[in-house]
Amino acid sequence: MTDQEIKEKVKTVLKMMEQQFHKVEPSLMNAISRQEYFEKHPELTQEQKLNLPFSLSAQDIIDKNIPWLVSGCTGCSRLFSKYAREIGLNDFKVVLTVNTDQIGKKEKGQLHGHQVIAVNMSDGLHMIDVQHGLGKSFEEIEVKSKCKVDEKVNFQRHNGYTIAAILTPQEYDTIDNYEQIKKIYLGCNTAKKILLNNATNTVNNKKQVVSPDNQISM
Repeated sequence: MTDQEIKEKVKTVLKMMEQQFHKVEPSLMNAISRQEYFEKHPELTQEQKLNLPFSLSAQDIIDKNIPWLVSGCTGCSRLFSKYAREIGLNDFKVVLTVNTDQIGKKEKGQLHGHQVIAVNMSDGLHMIDVQHGLGKSFEEIEVKSKCKVDEKVNFQRHNGYTIAAILTPQEYDTIDNYEQIKKIYLGCNTAKKILLNNATNTVNNKKQVVSPDNQISM
């Protein structure tokens, strides 16, 4: 498959995604937020709310008419993955990125991540931001960064992210909760170094507090 044919396949998949999300809400410019969705579904438990974007399969998004912003980047990558394989675009990966600036600092809530797709072209993997790619060209949504683990990535709407993992579509399909994806986020070398430095600093600070020089003489 030539690069141009791959781009045409990507365009077709994005169109399929756009049609699905437009079935749920006519205007994506005024898309319902995840919080608004939760307010309309009081039956969801707190745990279900936390895991929702990670627990949804592509078929769930279709069958349950899950809105665009509620699906998020995780769901959009899943939907792309399903449609792509259906039309014969199989040589791609799902790229998981995490805001490493939050690691060790964000005590409450979830680490911010952003999932994108990387299609394999003649000169290697090219990342595309499919959540924000509806109605746009390949060039408009291409992420201009190297596609390798621990590489720093800046998206049009997200800065300061690091590639934590590059998964096959099959591997990505097995993720169904936040704890699984958090483990992947913290598994890259960048995250491990941050956690190690934080732990070392904590130990050193404790040593300074209890050192003889800081003790009060009687």
